[in-house]
Amino acid sequence: MFYPDFELEYWVSKYGLEIATNACAKCGQLFQTKVPVLIKGYAGLETETHECGRKYNSAIFTPISNDSKKIWENIFFS
Repeated sequence: MFYPDFELEYWVSKYGLEIATNACAKCGQLFQTKVPVLIKGYAGLETETHECGRKYNSAIFTPISNDSKKIWENIFFS
């Protein structure tokens, strides 16, 4: 998983993402998916990690285009 250093507005616009509000499954506190994240083949948003730990983060993802996949692969695997 990679956390790209892009502005939230750019990331949301580029990949057509919507910020979601989700409750932590452990403590019930509400968090918004505002952290840009990239996993091979998918772009998304994740909630910030808090006291309950990363395993309780929520995330949303969308597939990225084949051209984008190639660009990211060149960055990480060249």
